[in-house]
Formats: sequence, structure tokens, C-alpha cells
Amino acid sequence: MARAAPPITLVALIAACLVLALALVAPAAGARHAGANQRNSPTGKPARRRAPAAKPARRHVRRCSPAGIRRLRGTSRIERRVRCLVNKRRAAARLRPLRYDLCLDRAAERHARDMVRRHYFAHTSRAGRDLAQRVRAAGYVKRARGWRLGENLAWGSGGGSSARSIVSGWMRSAPHRANILTGGFRDIGVAVVRGAPVEGRSASSRPATFVVEFGARQPGRCRR
Repeated sequence: MARAAPPITLVALIAACLVLALALVAPAAGARHAGANQRNSPTGKPARRRAPAAKPARRHVRRCSPAGIRRLRGTSRIERRVRCLVNKRRAAARLRPLRYDLCLDRAAERHARDMVRRHYFAHTSRAGRDLAQRVRAAGYVKRARGWRLGENLAWGSGGGSSARSIVSGWMRSAPHRANILTGGFRDIGVAVVRGAPVEGRSASSRPATFVVEFGARQPGRCRR
């Protein structure tokens, strides 16, 4: 059963174990967060972890440079910043950077828009689809023998809707930090949609809703 999120100014942590681990968190005024993790393995064993990369890929460094981010506009710029900040945290933990995945990006975009349009904030949609079902519909786990998924959600307004504020909030919450720093994840999709997933928020405060999908699948990446 989903629980109502705490007031936006309340620092609190609520956790409940359902089919997937669900946590609703408000680590700071101006933002709300939620994280989930789900796995399927044909053998029942976790995927083997590879040794962390010593250095991020050169292409990742170029895309996360100030010039690389400035080339983007609107929410695309914020999405790139979120991805770069997540990989910066992973680099500090000696983990390889997550690579952009079109299918996970599609799943994130659909869920963010659905939450804003239908006014809810949860890993399970109004139609009853959970994380795995939503990502499957986007094509990520199609024909995969095994997969692992994670999801971080957030929304904020004003200064609480910046990429840095959102990622910092996730890092202060154990479930969200675990998704960011899970060595077994390989792929990422990020969506930022203007608007709040609740009614009654003024557009003048420029609210934004964030969805980040984390994933790993065997074999390889999703088929476009």
C-alpha cells in the first residue's frame, strides 16, 4: 500500500517492502524523492560484478564538460547535468560511468510525463504498472536472459529543482545512494519534465519532476 508523502518541509524517511523496495524521502526543503530497485535473474544469483574502471571514458568527459553541457537547451541540459553528476559520484567511488540508454530514457520520460499529467508520485503508475513493467514496455528487458533495474524519483521547485540539489538529496538517502553507487548497473536513462506531480503548484515556482532509470541486462544493451 502506498503511503502519503510527508510535507515538503519535513525531513523524513518512510520505507516499505512490497514487490520492490520502496522509499519515499524528503531529505531537504523544496524537493521530494523516491527510490526503487528490482531484479530478475534466471539462476537466482546476482550478476557478477566487474572490476571498476580506473578512469571514465573520454567521450563521457567531453560530454560532461561545461562546453558540452552549454550546447544543450531546456530540460535536456538539466538531464545531462543529472547524468554527469551521477557518474561523478560513481567515479569518486571508483565505479565505471553509466552509459546512456535510449530504452531507459524512454521509460523515464513516459513515467515523468504520466506523473505530472495524472498527479501522483510513485513507482507504480495509476494504471498499476510497476518499474519492471514500465521498463519492459519501453523495450529494455525484451529478450534479456537476466536484468536488474533501479529507479530514483524526485520533484522540486525553485532552487530545489536544480540537478545539483536533486542529486545531493539522493546521496543523503540510503536507498537512492545505493542505486547511484550499485556497481552492477551499466545503463542509465534520465528525464526531467516541467511541472509537479501534485495539484496546486504554481507554475511561477518552476517545478520540475525527475526520473532516473538504472539498469543492467544480459546480454548487452536494449535493441532500438
